[in-house]
Amino acid sequence: MVMALDGVFHLESQVYWTNNRQIYDEACETGSVELFTMSSIPFTDYAVSQLDELANTLGEMGARFSKLSKLAKQLPRFTVNETDVYQLASSIQKHLKRRDKKIETYIGFGSLAQWFKALNLSLTFTVDVFSKIDVTYLFVNINSLELNEAKEIATFCLINKKEEYLKYSKKYRKDLISYLKRTTDSLTIEEKGDELHINYLLYGDDVTNANEMSVQRIQVIYTFLPVYERYCTEAIMLPFPNEEVVSFTKESSKKQMPPENIVNEFDVHLNQIWYKTILKNYESVSVYEWQKNIIEFRENALELAFNLCQYIDSLLEANSKKQQSSLQKIIKLSEHFRKLDIALKPYPTFNKKYNEDNSRIIKETNINNWRSSLRNVSNQMLNIFMPKEEHNRSVVLYNLKAAFLSTEDMQECFNLIVRGSFEYFDTSLLESRELELYERLYTTVQYYISQIPLNDKPAIKGAKNVAKEWWKTRINDKLQQLKMVLENVSTNENYIFYFPSKLVETDTLTYVTIGIEGLDFSNRDSLQQLSIDLVGLAGFSADFYTILNIENGVVLSGLSFKRDFFKALKDELNGLPSENILDLMPLPVFPDGKMIQTLSGVSLPSQSSRNTIQDKKFQVLIELWKLKEYRNHLNIKSPIEDKWLTKVEEKITSEIKNLLVDFDDSEFIKWIDDTMRNSIKLSTSFIVEQIYSVIQKVS
Repeated sequence: MVMALDGVFHLESQVYWTNNRQIYDEACETGSVELFTMSSIPFTDYAVSQLDELANTLGEMGARFSKLSKLAKQLPRFTVNETDVYQLASSIQKHLKRRDKKIETYIGFGSLAQWFKALNLSLTFTVDVFSKIDVTYLFVNINSLELNEAKEIATFCLINKKEEYLKYSKKYRKDLISYLKRTTDSLTIEEKGDELHINYLLYGDDVTNANEMSVQRIQVIYTFLPVYERYCTEAIMLPFPNEEVVSFTKESSKKQMPPENIVNEFDVHLNQIWYKTILKNYESVSVYEWQKNIIEFRENALELAFNLCQYIDSLLEANSKKQQSSLQKIIKLSEHFRKLDIALKPYPTFNKKYNEDNSRIIKETNINNWRSSLRNVSNQMLNIFMPKEEHNRSVVLYNLKAAFLSTEDMQECFNLIVRGSFEYFDTSLLESRELELYERLYTTVQYYISQIPLNDKPAIKGAKNVAKEWWKTRINDKLQQLKMVLENVSTNENYIFYFPSKLVETDTLTYVTIGIEGLDFSNRDSLQQLSIDLVGLAGFSADFYTILNIENGVVLSGLSFKRDFFKALKDELNGLPSENILDLMPLPVFPDGKMIQTLSGVSLPSQSSRNTIQDKKFQVLIELWKLKEYRNHLNIKSPIEDKWLTKVEEKITSEIKNLLVDFDDSEFIKWIDDTMRNSIKLSTSFIVEQIYSVIQKVS
């Protein structure tokens, strides 16, 4: 029934677009069809007024949003009770009222109840039609139900039997909370006044998804217990390398959400049907068209970059003829750039269904980010030459740097997508030209800015080559400055340094990787002396330094230093007040191929030579930490949690035993066995110390 309603609504969305295509097409021409489509969704709080608000906030820059708002006001109202989806739901309603055959499955009836609620219809049926959609059944049998099944019943009951549901949820609150702890893998769910506080373990690959992990738990728990004024989450993390490092991720996991901020998954589902259905009309019609249009855009952007270089060269050379020629081309290419940018359509999804899993959608993020930076440069290029304020020139320079530095990511993204289909065009020459020209544009603009005002300087002959040499000298000077700091150290110590071939930059940060041979990284005194020796890096213009431990040209381990560490250490050595240096201590890093790209003659150890025993010890310690946290937090007086803990212990014990296969360290194995039997009580700080010990042995 639910899929039928979804399918009809999908058709309704397409019909609505067909009837109003001219308005949507006009919105597409502004380059904001996604935002416009969002504002037209029937089941949403996103209103035309928000487009007006954006237009007013942005002032002169908000003309596009003003146009979108005017277009949105031309769209006819989507009247739900005049649609086919309403007629279908009414037919289902009548069918359920007179049905007398029992329905054994309740999967989907929570969503059906939400559909009826959205359409302002009541969902009523013969009393005995359903054998299980019953409030008492839910709470008495809660621990035997799968989470999705329980959610359907809870959703159905909250819509149709709310008072009864809330009464029973209060009566069975302890069991319900234990069930939710188990099914959401949350170690604690506690009531604190009118708030509900949730804690869960966060480790491994999930660390990068802390926000999502918290929000998902809140959404599930709110489905069953929509009775609190605020839902709060915070992850429990192993403080390795230290508490400061994990604090940022823990902050991302912290949520304090009132009910009005909790997204209803069904509402999102309906909105996505409308949004995806309409936007599918603005996808590329084929892989060939997508590749062709992207390449045409890139070639135009490259020509624009080339002529910007020519124009700046002409200013430096005081060549008025070349200046006029380049300027005319820039005007023409800029207009064409805007049209091509607006006309670009996403990669085709072919026959992808509106309700298909999103994980397989082609990711064009790096292409779109690069386009966005270039778009900003195109819109702001006048500020390079005649900014109202110096800040305006800094903004366009930032965007130009972002475009230049993200070019390789864009190319890699494009090639990755192409490899998944068919390569219609050879872009190898285009790629080499892009890397060359965007670097030239960035360096040319930098050189131009260093020379202004030009009216008191003589004309420069061959500005292109002069700018190139100026930039090369500037980079070499920075590398030479770094080399001098390191050479001063190596003359006093028995270190051999591997100097980087270049500095690695992002939009806002600069990274330096340095190799060092002849230092015992497991010796604290040696590391302390190294830190003192490298204090000269406090005056170098980089934000982060990675120091790699190298033996016979093979990198073994490494440490990451913030520049602020060397600044604080320098102040401390000079007897000056400084930041708390303990908060800035270097952190261990695990070297990879990307990290050593700037170091000539350095390689990673072969897979066979890596210390797999130590790697396994590291994994065992992580498993022990998890086991400790489950034991400390789960309530064994609850039958639900006690049974869950038993399964967790069995799972972790099995994983640890698999890791210990072929171990010949009997002392370590005995210690692990005693810990798993709970005869040894572990502290988090002790586990962190053991992990550091393992890493030092690897070094």
